Amino acid sequence: MKILVIEDDKSILSLIQQTLVEHGYDVDVAQDGQRGADAIEASSYDLIILDVMLPIHSGYDLLPMIKDYKIPVLILTALGSIDDKIKAFDLGVEDYLTKPFEVPELLARVKVILRRYHNTMTNLQYKNIQIDLEASTVWMNGNAVSLTPLEYRLLLFLIENTGIALSREYLLESIWETDHDETRTLDLHIQRLRKKMHLETNIRTIFKFGYILDNIL
Repeated sequence: MKILVIEDDKSILSLIQQTLVEHGYDVDVAQDGQRGADAIEASSYDLIILDVMLPIHSGYDLLPMIKDYKIPVLILTALGSIDDKIKAFDLGVEDYLTKPFEVPELLARVKVILRRYHNTMTNLQYKNIQIDLEASTVWMNGNAVSLTPLEYRLLLFLIENTGIALSREYLLESIWETDHDETRTLDLHIQRLRKKMHLETNIRTIFKFGYILDNIL
């Protein structure tokens, strides 16, 4: 997968580029809106990670152009107001990440966007668990498992992001679609998944952060 990162802060740009390359992505970079626009015209990308505040042309200036190319966008911004978020989604961005951010959360968001746009898989597997993505059904050792819609979405999200530490806030935003404090609800669903899917040792709690589904050794 090829990703374009448009970010004027050199340290942030270097961090994102290094992280994505280490995880197998092909990465181009641009440090202002004009160079970003030139790169979009010159090459084909599966995802654009776009800073809002850029020299020459802002990220918001570039969004109509990017929309014409039908490339999904992950917005980066130091601004975190509700109005900024609404504006970004109104302009067609796929996801929104506020600086400063945790690298695992960036990777998780990138992975989810790329799967949503470019993955043609119909099945997903982890250990003895199989998920039929088309039918939204879960099987374990060949037997159907009954999950609530929230349990299904949580399990799917964890498996999609195997090996990535996920914050409680990101899980709540992604699964419950809220940024309100529903930590107890999340913890309860994690406990139920561990028991139902026999993942007691695989879904690990990260102290004062969130959860991670370990890679299978």
